[in-house]
Amino acid sequence: MPDDTSQTPKDKHLDDHQEKPAADYEYRPVDQDITAEHVSLAAIEAESGGIEDTNVTNADSAPDREVVQQSRSPHVAIQTAEQSTKKSRKGLLIAIISTLVVLVLGGGGFTAYAWYQNPEKVVTDGIVGAIQAKSTIAAGEFELNGDSYAVKVTYDTRTSYEAGSAGAATLSIKMDDAAEMKLSGEAMYTSAGDAYIKAKDIIKVYDSYLDEAVASYKKMYAEYGDSLSDANSEQYKTEIDSLYRPLLTKIDNRWIKISADDIKQTNENVGEEYECVQNALEKLTTDKEFAKQFRELYQKHKPLLVDKTQETKGNSIAYIIKENKNTSKAFNDAAANLPAIKTVNECTKSSLSDDGDSNSSSTDSNIKTEVKVWADRWSHALTDFRVTAGSDSDGSGDWSMVLNGQLVFNQPVTIAAPSDAMSLKELQGEIDKIADQFQDLSGSSMSSDADLYDVDDESMAPPSKNSNART
Repeated sequence: MPDDTSQTPKDKHLDDHQEKPAADYEYRPVDQDITAEHVSLAAIEAESGGIEDTNVTNADSAPDREVVQQSRSPHVAIQTAEQSTKKSRKGLLIAIISTLVVLVLGGGGFTAYAWYQNPEKVVTDGIVGAIQAKSTIAAGEFELNGDSYAVKVTYDTRTSYEAGSAGAATLSIKMDDAAEMKLSGEAMYTSAGDAYIKAKDIIKVYDSYLDEAVASYKKMYAEYGDSLSDANSEQYKTEIDSLYRPLLTKIDNRWIKISADDIKQTNENVGEEYECVQNALEKLTTDKEFAKQFRELYQKHKPLLVDKTQETKGNSIAYIIKENKNTSKAFNDAAANLPAIKTVNECTKSSLSDDGDSNSSSTDSNIKTEVKVWADRWSHALTDFRVTAGSDSDGSGDWSMVLNGQLVFNQPVTIAAPSDAMSLKELQGEIDKIADQFQDLSGSSMSSDADLYDVDDESMAPPSKNSNART
């Protein structure tokens, strides 16, 4: 290492151009308190590129060399070392504080998340949301199977307090060895209080079962030891067809309107009660006090036992719901006294507490049931449901039932009343015609049956189980 007292011309030139550092730093002359350790530190930092001058473009330029030499001065190295120490301490402090913040907020966030995703809260939010929804769209299936029958219904419904209700369904029935029967139709209830129904493709169904009806008629005769010729069977088919086909042709795939006035004439209270209920339920959609009271009652009585499952559908999680028999009646009684519920009950003069609980325990013991709902993990809105029930093998006959569906709430629903609907009065006129024809046909049935058997004695037709006992 060169002697500190000896100076080259370059060093002399450097001293002449020594400038004080910025006011933010403590100024110390280069020739004071500089140890070999400091100089070495400066040299190491300079060699490692700790301080770079990006403006150096010409190494032979004297002013540029002076700038470079100044950037490598030992006092700059001292400042850098002090700054590094301060920054490292400051960085450590920030890291510690950040860690504590993450732990505190993370713990609180986990607690809030656990509370929000509590199964009882999820289901309660879903139920309240469904009750207060301004519109509901549902689609699913219903199946009922027994020892000698099978019933299946597929449905698609949409309901809005402002627009009304509409739905479509297909019914399939299979009894014993008989052919499967399928019926489909639509129904609608408008905001004006008018109802509409429509049977779809009923002529096709009628044609497929007309032959079935004739075959059953022939079978009836065979059970009595008699027979019905093909010609006579065809005659019977013609008579039946002339009776029903005209009406079925008129109503096939056509809307039938049952106006609000028609409903009142049938039952004066029905129309008023329905309108009253609709108005009361519509108010629930914006009744914040009801939502608060309902949640408080639920938390107090806990009428449902909720278990979270691992089953998912998209973003929804499945929950199994069971009745808490120890608290459900108290909850129902308390809920019936909520102002909003009382308004609904007053429309129909009914009460949630009058539910026949006296027989429920004996009935429930013979039936296995399970209710499962799916709720969105973030909004808690109910998205799917599935209800299963069945006999408990008690000897009364095996049967099973499944009802499932998908739910969507608060989506736009449009209900447009059909313009070419048949009035109920017109339909009644057609039915009266059939009744008159049937009466005429019944009046001549004895002679017709006698003709079928080519006998003169009408007492011989139709055959009866007591025919063998006749004298």
